[in-house]
Amino acid sequence: MKSSDGQTYDGEWKDDLRNGYGVLKDAGGKVLYDGEWKDDKRLAAPLKVDKILGIPWGASEDEAKRIMLQRPKTKYYPTFSNTKNDAVKKWQGYTSLYNDIDAMVYVNFYQGKMFSVNVVLYFNKVSKDQVMEKFNSAKQGMSQRYGDPSYEIGKYLDSVVQWDFDGGYFAQIYISKSTIETTFMINIFYCHSATNDIVIKALGSTPGQDY
Repeated sequence: MKSSDGQTYDGEWKDDLRNGYGVLKDAGGKVLYDGEWKDDKRLAAPLKVDKILGIPWGASEDEAKRIMLQRPKTKYYPTFSNTKNDAVKKWQGYTSLYNDIDAMVYVNFYQGKMFSVNVVLYFNKVSKDQVMEKFNSAKQGMSQRYGDPSYEIGKYLDSVVQWDFDGGYFAQIYISKSTIETTFMINIFYCHSATNDIVIKALGSTPGQDY
């Protein structure tokens, strides 16, 4: 099967759905998934995702900054600390592009190593339905990259969608509202769960809430 975006599936079928063993490739021939399918859904262990925005998990502040500044139309803001103990958490802020959309990118560090990235897409003076259109478009793009979500909760503007990765990492997408009444934000949050729990306990807030 070849889809409209150029992806191809070569494998077994049952009742007109992908069932059994099959290989999914992108338009350029890169293997996206090689394994078992059940009713058109992939059956596999969580994906191993080594890098976010080109930054490897555990990267130092200097390494993350160097990689981020290689991205087009990206500007760096100084590193900040959230506590008196700099080892607990620091973050770097950038203006950049994410899928050709203007975004703020926050790269978070615990004990000097990158453990999460929060990409925030701002939409000003748009309707709630337009925000949901943008959200669903971003969700579709994430699904094409990572496969079916691990779970979805909430409805409409309260929707939260998550993909679980190997090694305790995850990606999550959700909507929040700015203090400016007409501005909505779509948050794409990549994180190491256990480290995030440590930081929440130390700071009393989740990374991203204090920006």
